Amino acid sequence: MMDKELEKQLIEKSIQGDHEAFRQLIEPVYPVLINAAKRIMNCDADAEDAVQRTIVRAHKALPTFKAISSFKSWTYTIVVNICKNMIRDRRWNEYVSIDLWADYLPDDHDPLEPYNKELIYCILQNEISKLTPKQREVICLFLYQDMRLIDISKKLNVPYNTAKAHFRYGFLRIREAMQERKLTLDDFL
Repeated sequence: MMDKELEKQLIEKSIQGDHEAFRQLIEPVYPVLINAAKRIMNCDADAEDAVQRTIVRAHKALPTFKAISSFKSWTYTIVVNICKNMIRDRRWNEYVSIDLWADYLPDDHDPLEPYNKELIYCILQNEISKLTPKQREVICLFLYQDMRLIDISKKLNVPYNTAKAHFRYGFLRIREAMQERKLTLDDFL
């Protein structure tokens, strides 16, 4: 976590055109941005694109940055909004059928065996990709950013009960799909 005073100095230098200062601002938050984008977009290429757009937008909007929140929080909000816009613009409803993975499962498939953990993770990602964008966003923030629902509601600027409903219905859809495959969410966590 970056010191507030150092962050403020780097922001001032970046506004004055110091590219090295901006790189120093972005470097520590980049892993958080790419992780969030990958979880929301469910595609590495789209996530990279979203993060690049975030960096460009953050650089252009840096003079308007108000130090009410941290630079990390500000850029995180930007990447989430960019991802939502990309999903909306592309009418993103494409996902791979899990049936394509069936050929790769051994006959005596045991989801708890360590060599199948990666496949199980792919199944979870596939099910998350089938959720509505709002459900997917709440589920990803909860699972991968370890955020509580109250914090998610504040982050997304929605009422707590709305965030809770998106989480509940998304979770129920995932659980139902997992039960059809005789898996439980405990296999993932």
